[in-house]
Amino acid sequence: MSIAILNEVYSEVRRLSIAGSSVAPGDFRLKKLIEPLKKAGAKAPIFSKVAESVEDLVNSDEQSSASSLLNLSSLVCSILYTQGATGVDGKLEGVQSSSVPSPRNQISARMLKPLIEALASTGSGRLVAITSAIDHGLFADLRLVRPALLAIDDSYSEIGDLIAERVLPTYGKAILADLKSTFDIKGKGGHARRLKLMHTIDPVFARQTVKESLGGGSPEVKVAAIECLGGQAEDFSYLIEQSKASAKDVRQAAYHALCKIANEESLAILIKGIDGKDLELVARAASGSKPLELVDAALDRAKKLLVEIPSKSDKKEQGDQVGRILQLISILRNPMKPEPRQFLRQCIEKSNELRKIKSTPGGLDIVESVVQALASDSESIDYLIQQRDHLPVECFHVILVQGMEVLPPKDFYQTFSPYINRSAKKNTPEHRRNAIVREGLFGGHEYHWRWIRKKALKPMDVAWLNDAIATDDLELAVALAQPNHAGLVKYIDTKLADPKAMSNFESAVASAMIDISHPKTNEFVIEKITDSLKTKGAYESYTWCLIAARLNADALPALETLAGDAKLAQSATDRLIDAISEIRERTKK
Repeated sequence: MSIAILNEVYSEVRRLSIAGSSVAPGDFRLKKLIEPLKKAGAKAPIFSKVAESVEDLVNSDEQSSASSLLNLSSLVCSILYTQGATGVDGKLEGVQSSSVPSPRNQISARMLKPLIEALASTGSGRLVAITSAIDHGLFADLRLVRPALLAIDDSYSEIGDLIAERVLPTYGKAILADLKSTFDIKGKGGHARRLKLMHTIDPVFARQTVKESLGGGSPEVKVAAIECLGGQAEDFSYLIEQSKASAKDVRQAAYHALCKIANEESLAILIKGIDGKDLELVARAASGSKPLELVDAALDRAKKLLVEIPSKSDKKEQGDQVGRILQLISILRNPMKPEPRQFLRQCIEKSNELRKIKSTPGGLDIVESVVQALASDSESIDYLIQQRDHLPVECFHVILVQGMEVLPPKDFYQTFSPYINRSAKKNTPEHRRNAIVREGLFGGHEYHWRWIRKKALKPMDVAWLNDAIATDDLELAVALAQPNHAGLVKYIDTKLADPKAMSNFESAVASAMIDISHPKTNEFVIEKITDSLKTKGAYESYTWCLIAARLNADALPALETLAGDAKLAQSATDRLIDAISEIRERTKK
Protein backbone atom coordinates (compact mmCIF):
# COMPACT_ATOMS: atom_id res chain seq x y z
CA MET A 1 0.00 0.00 0.00
CA SER A 2 1.07 3.61 -0.52
CA ILE A 3 2.48 5.13 2.65
CA ALA A 4 2.88 8.70 1.42
CA ILE A 5 -0.15 9.87 3.40
CA LEU A 6 1.15 8.08 6.50
CA ASN A 7 4.51 9.80 6.15
CA GLU A 8 2.68 13.12 6.05
CA VAL A 9 0.78 12.22 9.21
CA TYR A 10 4.05 11.18 10.82
CA SER A 11 5.62 14.56 9.95
CA GLU A 12 2.70 16.40 11.55
CA VAL A 13 2.92 14.18 14.64
CA ARG A 14 6.61 14.99 14.99
CA ARG A 15 5.90 18.70 14.61
CA LEU A 16 3.25 18.59 17.33
CA SER A 17 5.44 16.47 19.60
CA ILE A 18 8.08 19.20 19.45
CA ALA A 19 5.64 22.10 19.74
CA GLY A 20 3.66 20.45 22.54
CA SER A 21 0.40 18.51 22.55
CA SER A 22 -1.54 21.54 23.81
CA VAL A 23 -1.38 23.12 20.34
CA ALA A 24 -2.78 20.01 18.63
CA PRO A 25 -6.54 20.52 19.28
CA GLY A 26 -8.11 22.11 16.23
CA ASP A 27 -4.84 21.86 14.24
CA PHE A 28 -5.69 22.76 10.63
CA ARG A 29 -2.91 20.74 9.05
CA LEU A 30 -4.18 17.56 10.68
CA LYS A 31 -7.76 18.38 9.70
CA LYS A 32 -6.78 18.43 6.03
CA LEU A 33 -5.45 14.86 6.28
CA ILE A 34 -8.67 13.29 7.61
CA GLU A 35 -10.55 13.05 4.31
CA PRO A 36 -7.62 11.56 2.32
CA LEU A 37 -7.16 8.98 5.08
CA LYS A 38 -10.85 8.03 5.00
CA LYS A 39 -10.73 7.61 1.22
CA ALA A 40 -7.66 5.38 1.55
CA GLY A 41 -9.52 3.45 4.25
CA ALA A 42 -11.96 2.15 1.63
CA LYS A 43 -9.14 -0.07 0.29
CA ALA A 44 -7.06 -0.56 3.44
CA PRO A 45 -8.98 -0.47 6.76
CA ILE A 46 -5.89 0.54 8.70
CA PHE A 47 -6.15 4.01 7.15
CA SER A 48 -9.64 4.38 8.65
CA LYS A 49 -8.16 3.60 12.04
CA VAL A 50 -5.54 6.32 11.53
CA ALA A 51 -8.28 8.76 10.44
CA GLU A 52 -10.17 8.05 13.68
CA SER A 53 -7.04 8.71 15.74
CA VAL A 54 -6.45 11.98 13.89
CA GLU A 55 -10.04 13.05 14.55
CA ASP A 56 -9.66 12.18 18.23
CA LEU A 57 -6.59 14.40 18.47
CA VAL A 58 -8.11 17.32 16.54
CA ASN A 59 -11.26 17.21 18.70
CA SER A 60 -9.37 16.78 22.00
CA ASP A 61 -8.81 19.47 24.63
CA GLU A 62 -5.71 20.44 26.59
CA GLN A 63 -6.38 17.71 29.18
CA SER A 64 -6.78 14.84 26.68
CA SER A 65 -4.49 16.04 23.88
CA ALA A 66 -1.35 14.39 25.30
CA SER A 67 -2.85 10.88 25.37
CA SER A 68 -4.49 11.36 21.95
CA LEU A 69 -1.20 12.47 20.44
CA LEU A 70 0.59 9.52 22.00
CA ASN A 71 -2.01 7.08 20.62
CA LEU A 72 -1.74 8.53 17.12
CA SER A 73 2.05 8.54 17.28
CA SER A 74 2.18 4.91 18.42
CA LEU A 75 -0.23 3.79 15.70
CA VAL A 76 1.55 5.60 12.84
CA CYS A 77 5.01 4.53 14.00
CA SER A 78 3.85 0.91 14.29
CA ILE A 79 2.51 0.89 10.74
CA LEU A 80 5.56 2.57 9.28
CA TYR A 81 7.84 0.19 11.19
CA THR A 82 6.33 -2.79 9.36
CA GLN A 83 7.07 -1.10 6.02
CA GLY A 84 10.80 -0.52 6.53
CA ALA A 85 13.94 -1.63 8.27
CA THR A 86 15.81 -0.14 11.19
CA GLY A 87 19.32 -0.59 12.46
CA VAL A 88 22.65 -1.03 10.71
CA ASP A 89 25.16 -3.86 10.57
CA GLY A 90 28.49 -3.43 12.29
CA LYS A 91 30.21 -3.32 15.64
CA LEU A 92 28.91 -1.02 18.35
CA GLU A 93 31.43 1.54 19.52
CA GLY A 94 31.34 4.13 22.26
CA VAL A 95 30.59 7.75 21.43
CA GLN A 96 33.15 10.30 22.57
CA SER A 97 31.54 13.09 24.59
CA SER A 98 32.61 16.28 26.30
CA SER A 99 31.10 18.70 28.78
CA VAL A 100 29.82 22.13 27.70
CA PRO A 101 30.12 24.89 30.32
CA SER A 102 26.93 25.91 32.11
CA PRO A 103 24.57 27.67 32.25
CA ARG A 104 22.57 26.15 29.42
CA ASN A 105 18.95 26.68 28.42
CA GLN A 106 16.46 25.35 25.90
CA ILE A 107 14.51 27.46 23.44
CA SER A 108 11.23 26.61 21.73
CA ALA A 109 11.15 24.79 18.41
CA ARG A 110 9.52 27.87 16.89
CA MET A 111 12.67 29.87 17.63
CA LEU A 112 15.08 27.00 16.97
CA LYS A 113 13.97 26.07 13.45
CA PRO A 114 14.49 29.44 11.70
CA LEU A 115 17.82 29.90 13.48
CA ILE A 116 19.11 26.52 12.29
CA GLU A 117 17.93 27.41 8.78
CA ALA A 118 19.82 30.72 8.96
CA LEU A 119 22.98 28.88 10.00
CA ALA A 120 22.71 26.14 7.39
CA SER A 121 21.36 27.99 4.33
CA THR A 122 22.42 30.87 2.11
CA GLY A 123 20.81 34.16 1.16
CA SER A 124 20.15 37.60 2.59
CA GLY A 125 18.81 38.45 6.01
CA ARG A 126 20.65 35.69 7.87
CA LEU A 127 23.22 37.94 9.54
CA VAL A 128 20.51 40.02 11.25
CA ALA A 129 18.73 36.88 12.52
CA ILE A 130 21.94 35.34 13.86
CA THR A 131 23.11 38.57 15.51
CA SER A 132 19.73 38.97 17.21
CA ALA A 133 19.91 35.36 18.43
CA ILE A 134 23.35 36.02 19.94
CA ASP A 135 22.13 39.19 21.65
CA HIS A 136 19.23 37.24 23.19
CA GLY A 137 21.42 34.33 24.38
CA LEU A 138 19.73 31.70 22.20
CA PHE A 139 22.98 29.88 21.44
CA ALA A 140 23.02 28.55 25.00
CA ASP A 141 20.77 25.77 23.66
CA LEU A 142 22.86 22.60 23.21
CA ARG A 143 21.02 21.74 19.99
CA LEU A 144 22.78 24.67 18.34
CA VAL A 145 26.34 23.54 19.10
CA ARG A 146 26.63 21.38 15.98
CA PRO A 147 25.00 23.90 13.59
CA ALA A 148 27.27 26.61 15.02
CA LEU A 149 30.36 24.48 14.47
CA LEU A 150 29.36 23.93 10.84
CA ALA A 151 28.62 27.63 10.35
CA ILE A 152 32.28 28.49 10.87
CA ASP A 153 32.68 27.57 7.18
CA ASP A 154 29.80 29.81 6.05
CA SER A 155 30.27 31.21 2.53
CA TYR A 156 29.44 34.67 3.88
CA SER A 157 32.60 35.58 5.78
CA GLU A 158 30.84 37.98 8.17
CA ILE A 159 28.69 35.13 9.51
CA GLY A 160 31.69 32.81 9.86
CA ASP A 161 33.62 35.52 11.73
CA LEU A 162 30.64 36.33 13.95
CA ILE A 163 30.14 32.70 14.93
CA ALA A 164 33.86 32.21 15.60
CA GLU A 165 34.17 35.36 17.71
CA ARG A 166 30.92 35.49 19.68
CA VAL A 167 29.33 32.03 19.74
CA LEU A 168 31.83 29.17 19.69
CA PRO A 169 34.12 30.51 22.45
CA THR A 170 31.20 30.21 24.88
CA TYR A 171 31.29 26.41 24.48
CA GLY A 172 34.82 26.28 25.86
CA LYS A 173 37.10 23.25 25.66
CA ALA A 174 34.20 20.95 24.80
CA ILE A 175 34.57 21.83 21.10
CA LEU A 176 38.38 21.56 20.85
CA ALA A 177 38.37 17.96 19.66
CA ASP A 178 35.87 18.78 16.91
CA LEU A 179 37.84 21.85 15.82
CA LYS A 180 41.06 19.84 15.67
CA SER A 181 39.54 16.89 13.77
CA THR A 182 37.97 19.15 11.11
CA PHE A 183 40.99 21.47 10.75
CA ASP A 184 42.74 21.40 7.36
CA ILE A 185 46.17 23.01 7.40
CA LYS A 186 45.81 23.71 3.67
CA GLY A 187 42.30 25.11 4.01
CA LYS A 188 40.96 28.64 3.74
CA GLY A 189 38.57 30.91 5.69
CA GLY A 190 36.87 28.47 8.06
CA HIS A 191 40.11 26.65 8.84
CA ALA A 192 41.93 29.88 9.68
CA ARG A 193 39.06 30.64 12.06
CA ARG A 194 39.39 27.18 13.60
CA LEU A 195 43.07 27.71 14.32
CA LYS A 196 42.55 31.11 15.98
CA LEU A 197 39.59 29.73 17.94
CA MET A 198 41.61 26.77 19.24
CA HIS A 199 44.32 29.20 20.34
CA THR A 200 41.76 31.47 22.01
CA ILE A 201 40.18 28.62 23.97
CA ASP A 202 43.40 26.80 24.92
CA PRO A 203 46.77 28.20 23.73
CA VAL A 204 48.66 25.17 25.08
CA PHE A 205 46.41 22.74 23.20
CA ALA A 206 46.78 24.73 19.97
CA ARG A 207 50.51 25.44 20.22
CA GLN A 208 51.77 22.51 18.15
CA THR A 209 49.13 23.04 15.46
CA VAL A 210 50.09 26.73 15.29
CA LYS A 211 53.77 25.87 14.82
CA GLU A 212 52.97 23.35 12.08
CA SER A 213 50.77 25.91 10.32
CA LEU A 214 53.59 28.46 10.16
CA GLY A 215 55.56 26.23 7.83
CA GLY A 216 53.00 24.15 5.98
CA GLY A 217 49.76 26.10 6.15
CA SER A 218 47.87 27.79 3.35
CA PRO A 219 48.37 31.58 3.12
CA GLU A 220 45.21 32.23 5.20
CA VAL A 221 46.08 29.62 7.81
CA LYS A 222 49.65 30.92 8.04
CA VAL A 223 48.41 34.46 8.71
CA ALA A 224 46.10 33.12 11.42
CA ALA A 225 49.02 31.21 12.96
CA ILE A 226 51.19 34.34 13.06
CA GLU A 227 48.42 36.21 14.92
CA CYS A 228 48.46 33.42 17.51
CA LEU A 229 52.13 34.02 18.33
CA GLY A 230 53.60 36.33 20.92
CA GLY A 231 53.01 34.30 24.04
CA GLN A 232 56.47 32.76 24.19
CA ALA A 233 60.01 34.10 23.86
CA GLU A 234 60.85 31.86 20.90
CA ASP A 235 58.19 33.64 18.81
CA PHE A 236 59.95 36.99 18.80
CA SER A 237 62.65 36.43 16.19
CA TYR A 238 60.14 34.88 13.80
CA LEU A 239 57.75 37.83 14.21
CA ILE A 240 60.53 40.33 13.49
CA GLU A 241 61.22 38.50 10.24
CA GLN A 242 57.54 38.41 9.26
CA SER A 243 57.11 42.13 9.96
CA LYS A 244 59.34 42.68 6.92
CA ALA A 245 57.40 40.31 4.62
CA SER A 246 56.20 41.57 1.25
CA ALA A 247 52.60 40.42 1.84
CA LYS A 248 50.51 43.00 3.73
CA ASP A 249 48.36 40.45 5.51
CA VAL A 250 51.47 38.72 6.85
CA ARG A 251 52.90 42.01 8.15
CA GLN A 252 49.49 42.83 9.64
CA ALA A 253 49.46 39.53 11.53
CA ALA A 254 53.03 40.07 12.73
CA TYR A 255 52.21 43.53 14.07
CA HIS A 256 49.14 42.09 15.81
CA ALA A 257 51.33 39.57 17.62
CA LEU A 258 54.05 42.14 18.38
CA CYS A 259 51.47 44.33 20.14
CA LYS A 260 51.22 41.59 22.78
CA ILE A 261 54.96 41.69 23.52
CA ALA A 262 56.04 44.41 25.91
CA ASN A 263 59.74 45.00 25.18
CA GLU A 264 61.84 47.69 23.58
CA GLU A 265 62.53 45.76 20.38
CA SER A 266 58.86 45.09 19.59
CA LEU A 267 58.00 48.72 20.37
CA ALA A 268 60.74 49.93 18.03
CA ILE A 269 59.34 47.81 15.20
CA LEU A 270 55.79 49.11 15.78
CA ILE A 271 56.95 52.75 15.88
CA LYS A 272 58.92 52.21 12.68
CA GLY A 273 55.70 50.93 11.16
CA ILE A 274 53.67 54.00 12.12
CA ASP A 275 56.40 56.28 10.79
CA GLY A 276 56.43 54.49 7.45
CA LYS A 277 54.07 52.86 4.98
CA ASP A 278 52.59 50.45 7.52
CA LEU A 279 50.76 52.98 9.70
CA GLU A 280 47.34 51.59 8.75
CA LEU A 281 48.49 48.01 9.45
CA VAL A 282 49.85 48.93 12.88
CA ALA A 283 46.69 50.92 13.69
CA ARG A 284 44.52 47.89 12.92
CA ALA A 285 46.79 45.64 14.96
CA ALA A 286 46.65 48.07 17.88
CA SER A 287 42.84 48.10 18.00
CA GLY A 288 43.06 45.57 20.83
CA SER A 289 45.91 45.25 23.30
CA LYS A 290 48.87 47.55 22.69
CA PRO A 291 51.85 48.93 24.61
CA LEU A 292 51.15 52.30 26.21
CA GLU A 293 54.41 53.59 24.72
CA LEU A 294 52.91 53.10 21.27
CA VAL A 295 50.01 55.37 22.28
CA ASP A 296 52.51 58.03 23.37
CA ALA A 297 54.32 57.78 20.04
CA ALA A 298 51.05 58.05 18.08
CA LEU A 299 50.00 61.10 20.11
CA ASP A 300 53.31 62.85 19.48
CA ARG A 301 53.04 62.32 15.72
CA ALA A 302 49.37 63.35 15.58
CA LYS A 303 50.17 66.66 17.29
CA LYS A 304 52.97 67.43 14.82
CA LEU A 305 50.86 66.58 11.77
CA LEU A 306 47.97 68.71 12.99
CA VAL A 307 50.30 71.70 13.11
CA GLU A 308 51.81 71.01 9.68
CA ILE A 309 48.64 70.29 7.66
CA PRO A 310 47.26 73.86 7.31
CA SER A 311 50.56 75.00 5.79
CA LYS A 312 50.36 72.45 2.97
CA SER A 313 49.17 73.95 -0.32
CA ASP A 314 49.04 70.69 -2.26
CA LYS A 315 45.61 69.06 -1.65
CA LYS A 316 46.86 65.54 -2.28
CA GLU A 317 49.71 65.90 0.21
CA GLN A 318 47.29 67.50 2.64
CA GLY A 319 44.83 64.62 2.21
CA ASP A 320 47.57 62.04 2.76
CA GLN A 321 48.52 63.67 6.04
CA VAL A 322 44.88 63.84 7.16
CA GLY A 323 44.65 60.13 6.41
CA ARG A 324 47.65 59.50 8.66
CA ILE A 325 46.08 61.53 11.48
CA LEU A 326 42.91 59.45 11.23
CA GLN A 327 44.95 56.26 11.69
CA LEU A 328 46.89 57.76 14.59
CA ILE A 329 43.66 58.81 16.34
CA SER A 330 42.43 55.21 16.17
CA ILE A 331 45.53 54.12 18.13
CA LEU A 332 44.68 56.55 20.93
CA ARG A 333 41.43 54.73 21.74
CA ASN A 334 40.56 51.89 24.13
CA PRO A 335 41.68 52.60 26.75
CA MET A 336 42.26 56.35 26.66
CA LYS A 337 44.95 58.03 28.72
CA PRO A 338 44.64 61.61 30.05
CA GLU A 339 47.10 63.08 27.54
CA PRO A 340 45.28 61.76 24.42
CA ARG A 341 41.95 62.82 25.96
CA GLN A 342 43.22 66.37 26.39
CA PHE A 343 44.54 66.45 22.82
CA LEU A 344 41.26 65.22 21.35
CA ARG A 345 39.27 67.77 23.32
CA GLN A 346 41.53 70.48 21.97
CA CYS A 347 40.66 69.22 18.49
CA ILE A 348 36.97 69.63 19.37
CA GLU A 349 37.57 73.21 20.41
CA LYS A 350 39.30 73.84 17.08
CA SER A 351 36.64 72.02 15.04
CA ASN A 352 35.58 75.13 13.10
CA GLU A 353 39.19 75.74 12.11
CA LEU A 354 39.75 72.08 11.21
CA ARG A 355 36.69 72.04 8.94
CA LYS A 356 38.41 74.60 6.70
CA ILE A 357 40.75 71.82 5.53
CA LYS A 358 39.05 70.80 2.28
CA SER A 359 41.27 67.96 1.13
CA THR A 360 40.05 64.38 0.68
CA PRO A 361 39.92 63.16 3.40
CA GLY A 362 39.61 66.53 5.09
CA GLY A 363 39.10 68.40 8.31
CA LEU A 364 35.52 67.22 8.80
CA ASP A 365 36.79 63.64 8.77
CA ILE A 366 39.22 64.54 11.56
CA VAL A 367 36.42 66.04 13.66
CA GLU A 368 34.17 63.01 13.16
CA SER A 369 37.03 60.66 14.04
CA VAL A 370 37.77 62.64 17.20
CA VAL A 371 34.11 62.53 18.25
CA GLN A 372 33.99 58.77 17.68
CA ALA A 373 37.12 58.33 19.78
CA LEU A 374 35.79 60.45 22.66
CA ALA A 375 32.42 58.68 22.49
CA SER A 376 34.23 55.46 23.46
CA ASP A 377 35.72 57.21 26.51
CA SER A 378 33.29 57.21 29.45
CA GLU A 379 34.92 60.30 30.95
CA SER A 380 34.22 62.35 27.82
CA ILE A 381 30.51 61.69 27.25
CA ASP A 382 29.28 64.67 29.28
CA TYR A 383 31.84 66.88 27.53
CA LEU A 384 30.57 65.80 24.08
CA ILE A 385 26.95 66.48 25.06
CA GLN A 386 27.91 69.97 26.14
CA GLN A 387 29.63 70.53 22.78
CA ARG A 388 26.68 69.27 20.67
CA ASP A 389 25.80 72.65 19.15
CA HIS A 390 29.42 73.60 18.58
CA LEU A 391 30.09 70.46 16.54
CA PRO A 392 28.97 69.83 12.94
CA VAL A 393 25.63 68.12 12.43
CA GLU A 394 27.45 65.06 11.05
CA CYS A 395 28.49 64.30 14.66
CA PHE A 396 25.05 64.79 16.21
CA HIS A 397 23.91 61.17 15.90
CA VAL A 398 26.89 59.88 17.90
CA ILE A 399 26.23 62.44 20.64
CA LEU A 400 22.51 61.62 20.75
CA VAL A 401 23.19 57.90 21.18
CA GLN A 402 25.61 58.56 24.01
CA GLY A 403 23.16 60.94 25.66
CA MET A 404 20.43 58.32 25.48
CA GLU A 405 22.73 55.84 27.18
CA VAL A 406 24.01 57.95 30.07
CA LEU A 407 21.42 60.64 30.83
CA PRO A 408 18.41 60.02 33.10
CA PRO A 409 15.15 60.07 31.06
CA LYS A 410 14.13 63.52 32.33
CA ASP A 411 17.55 65.05 31.59
CA PHE A 412 17.60 63.44 28.16
CA TYR A 413 14.22 65.01 27.40
CA GLN A 414 15.28 68.46 28.56
CA THR A 415 18.52 68.27 26.56
CA PHE A 416 17.26 66.93 23.23
CA SER A 417 13.54 67.72 22.99
CA PRO A 418 14.21 71.27 21.68
CA TYR A 419 15.55 69.70 18.48
CA ILE A 420 12.14 68.27 17.53
CA ASN A 421 11.02 70.71 14.87
CA ARG A 422 8.77 69.30 12.15
CA SER A 423 8.56 72.69 10.42
CA ALA A 424 12.32 73.03 9.88
CA LYS A 425 13.30 73.61 6.27
CA LYS A 426 14.78 70.65 4.43
CA ASN A 427 18.54 70.41 3.98
CA THR A 428 19.18 72.67 6.96
CA PRO A 429 21.08 71.67 10.12
CA GLU A 430 17.83 72.10 12.11
CA HIS A 431 16.02 69.68 9.82
CA ARG A 432 18.80 67.10 10.03
CA ARG A 433 19.01 67.30 13.83
CA ASN A 434 15.23 66.89 14.02
CA ALA A 435 15.47 63.76 11.86
CA ILE A 436 18.33 62.35 13.95
CA VAL A 437 16.45 62.81 17.25
CA ARG A 438 13.28 61.26 15.81
CA GLU A 439 15.19 58.25 14.53
CA GLY A 440 16.79 57.85 17.94
CA LEU A 441 13.39 57.93 19.64
CA PHE A 442 12.09 55.31 17.20
CA GLY A 443 15.05 53.11 18.15
CA GLY A 444 16.11 53.12 14.49
CA HIS A 445 14.73 50.04 12.76
CA GLU A 446 14.32 48.34 16.14
CA TYR A 447 10.99 50.08 16.72
CA HIS A 448 9.40 48.95 13.49
CA TRP A 449 10.44 45.33 14.10
CA ARG A 450 10.18 45.16 17.87
CA TRP A 451 7.21 42.77 17.72
CA ILE A 452 9.57 40.28 16.02
CA ARG A 453 12.71 40.80 18.05
CA LYS A 454 11.00 41.33 21.39
CA LYS A 455 13.65 43.94 22.18
CA ALA A 456 12.47 46.60 24.58
CA LEU A 457 13.51 50.19 23.99
CA LYS A 458 14.97 52.28 26.79
CA PRO A 459 12.14 53.94 28.79
CA MET A 460 11.58 57.57 27.81
CA ASP A 461 10.23 60.42 29.90
CA VAL A 462 6.45 60.67 29.41
CA ALA A 463 6.92 64.30 28.34
CA TRP A 464 8.03 63.06 24.90
CA LEU A 465 4.70 61.26 24.47
CA ASN A 466 2.70 64.23 25.75
CA ASP A 467 4.45 66.51 23.25
CA ALA A 468 3.80 64.10 20.38
CA ILE A 469 0.07 63.95 21.15
CA ALA A 470 -0.14 67.71 21.60
CA THR A 471 1.47 68.33 18.19
CA ASP A 472 -0.52 65.54 16.47
CA ASP A 473 2.66 63.58 15.70
CA LEU A 474 1.16 60.11 15.25
CA GLU A 475 4.36 58.43 14.17
CA LEU A 476 6.21 59.60 17.27
CA ALA A 477 3.27 59.02 19.61
CA VAL A 478 2.94 55.32 18.78
CA ALA A 479 6.72 54.89 18.83
CA LEU A 480 6.76 56.12 22.43
CA ALA A 481 3.57 54.37 23.57
CA GLN A 482 3.31 53.79 27.31
CA PRO A 483 0.68 51.71 29.16
CA ASN A 484 -1.91 53.45 31.34
CA HIS A 485 -1.70 56.69 29.41
CA ALA A 486 -5.32 57.84 29.02
CA GLY A 487 -4.38 60.59 26.59
CA LEU A 488 -2.82 58.11 24.17
CA VAL A 489 -5.89 55.84 24.24
CA LYS A 490 -8.15 58.79 23.34
CA TYR A 491 -5.68 59.98 20.69
CA ILE A 492 -5.61 56.57 18.98
CA ASP A 493 -9.42 56.46 19.10
CA THR A 494 -9.56 59.67 17.08
CA LYS A 495 -7.18 58.18 14.51
CA LEU A 496 -9.17 54.94 14.22
CA ALA A 497 -12.16 57.07 13.28
CA ASP A 498 -10.14 58.67 10.48
CA PRO A 499 -8.35 55.84 8.54
CA LYS A 500 -6.73 58.27 6.08
CA ALA A 501 -4.84 59.95 8.91
CA MET A 502 -3.00 56.74 9.75
CA SER A 503 -2.74 55.03 6.36
CA ASN A 504 1.06 54.95 6.50
CA PHE A 505 1.32 53.93 10.15
CA GLU A 506 -1.22 51.14 10.57
CA SER A 507 1.22 48.40 11.62
CA ALA A 508 3.00 50.75 14.03
CA VAL A 509 -0.35 51.83 15.51
CA ALA A 510 -1.36 48.18 15.93
CA SER A 511 1.87 47.36 17.74
CA ALA A 512 1.34 50.33 20.06
CA MET A 513 -2.27 49.26 20.73
CA ILE A 514 -1.01 45.86 21.83
CA ASP A 515 1.58 47.49 24.07
CA ILE A 516 -1.02 49.58 25.89
CA SER A 517 -3.82 46.95 25.85
CA HIS A 518 -6.15 49.20 23.86
CA PRO A 519 -9.72 47.81 24.02
CA LYS A 520 -10.11 47.85 20.23
CA THR A 521 -6.85 46.02 19.49
CA ASN A 522 -8.22 42.62 18.44
CA GLU A 523 -10.91 44.14 16.24
CA PHE A 524 -8.44 46.42 14.45
CA VAL A 525 -5.69 43.81 13.92
CA ILE A 526 -8.05 41.10 12.69
CA GLU A 527 -9.63 43.54 10.24
CA LYS A 528 -6.21 44.46 8.87
CA ILE A 529 -4.91 40.90 8.74
CA THR A 530 -8.04 39.80 6.85
CA ASP A 531 -7.56 42.58 4.34
CA SER A 532 -3.84 41.83 3.93
CA LEU A 533 -4.34 38.09 3.41
CA LYS A 534 -6.97 38.60 0.73
CA THR A 535 -5.90 41.75 -1.08
CA LYS A 536 -2.32 42.69 -0.15
CA GLY A 537 1.06 41.25 -1.05
CA ALA A 538 3.04 38.60 0.80
CA TYR A 539 5.12 41.13 2.74
CA GLU A 540 2.07 42.89 4.22
CA SER A 541 0.37 39.64 5.23
CA TYR A 542 3.61 38.34 6.73
CA THR A 543 3.94 41.49 8.84
CA TRP A 544 0.33 41.36 10.03
CA CYS A 545 0.61 37.70 10.96
CA LEU A 546 3.62 38.54 13.10
CA ILE A 547 1.61 41.27 14.80
CA ALA A 548 -1.32 38.88 15.25
CA ALA A 549 0.96 36.49 17.16
CA ARG A 550 1.18 39.14 19.90
CA LEU A 551 -2.60 39.26 20.49
CA ASN A 552 -4.26 37.75 23.56
CA ALA A 553 -6.29 34.55 23.75
CA ASP A 554 -9.57 36.40 23.09
CA ALA A 555 -8.48 36.76 19.46
CA LEU A 556 -8.16 32.99 18.88
CA PRO A 557 -11.73 32.24 17.69
CA ALA A 558 -11.58 34.94 14.99
CA LEU A 559 -8.11 33.89 13.86
CA GLU A 560 -9.10 30.21 13.74
CA THR A 561 -12.14 31.06 11.62
CA LEU A 562 -9.96 33.05 9.27
CA ALA A 563 -7.38 30.25 9.04
CA GLY A 564 -10.15 27.80 8.08
CA ASP A 565 -11.06 29.81 4.98
CA ALA A 566 -10.50 27.44 2.05
CA LYS A 567 -9.89 30.38 -0.29
CA LEU A 568 -6.66 31.36 1.46
CA ALA A 569 -3.34 30.34 -0.05
CA GLN A 570 -1.51 27.58 1.82
CA SER A 571 1.31 29.97 2.74
CA ALA A 572 -1.19 32.38 4.30
CA THR A 573 -2.84 29.55 6.23
CA ASP A 574 0.53 28.37 7.52
CA ARG A 575 1.42 31.86 8.76
CA LEU A 576 -1.91 32.14 10.56
CA ILE A 577 -1.47 28.72 12.15
CA ASP A 578 1.95 29.76 13.40
CA ALA A 579 0.43 32.90 14.94
CA ILE A 580 -2.37 30.89 16.56
CA SER A 581 0.10 28.36 17.97
CA GLU A 582 2.27 31.13 19.41
CA ILE A 583 -0.71 32.74 21.15
CA ARG A 584 -1.73 29.40 22.64
CA GLU A 585 1.78 28.63 23.81
CA ARG A 586 2.22 32.07 25.37
CA THR A 587 -1.19 32.35 27.04
CA LYS A 588 -1.21 28.89 28.60
CA LYS A 589 1.73 29.82 30.86
